[in-house]
Amino acid sequence: MSTSSSEYQDTIQSLREMRKFNWSKEYRQQHKLKTAGVITLLTGRYLYALMFTYAFTFKLTHKWMWTDALQKHYKQRLSELPKTSFHAKYLRYFAIPLYMPIAWFVTIGQASIAASTLTGTAVRANAAMGLFMLLNFVAGGYGNKTIGPFVFYSLVLMAFPTSDWVGFDKELRKRYPNAIWFK
Repeated sequence: MSTSSSEYQDTIQSLREMRKFNWSKEYRQQHKLKTAGVITLLTGRYLYALMFTYAFTFKLTHKWMWTDALQKHYKQRLSELPKTSFHAKYLRYFAIPLYMPIAWFVTIGQASIAASTLTGTAVRANAAMGLFMLLNFVAGGYGNKTIGPFVFYSLVLMAFPTSDWVGFDKELRKRYPNAIWFK
């Protein structure tokens, strides 16, 4: 077995070990560092959930799903970008023509991500959708300093089994062992 393959196997084993967390007082006292890591990751998950809850609520209250509000945002942003930039082309040829299905996808997707990360249901799949959305926001020229931490945390939520510690994925995985949503 090569070194990189061995390191990969060690990483996989470490991630499997993360699933074996227990909230009992004895376990937490014996595994203080692991407990601190779990609490830190869960705190981040709930902050992530709050951001997507706010984003969903904003889009819903501003009627993005049934008005041209998103199209107006895109056109405003397009006017601020260099005409030959990737971001401008992304907006001109993809986002503006498809603003209504994008508005629906983003609004409903953000609701799904918020609900998922709050309840601990299909967190990894929804974190992947969150990553997809965030990267598309950047492609549209909406990147700023706050996007980076959310992209990073999307990857963290995809890597660590946070919904096994607080959430429903552990039980759903037992009930539906072949469902990719609860891995």
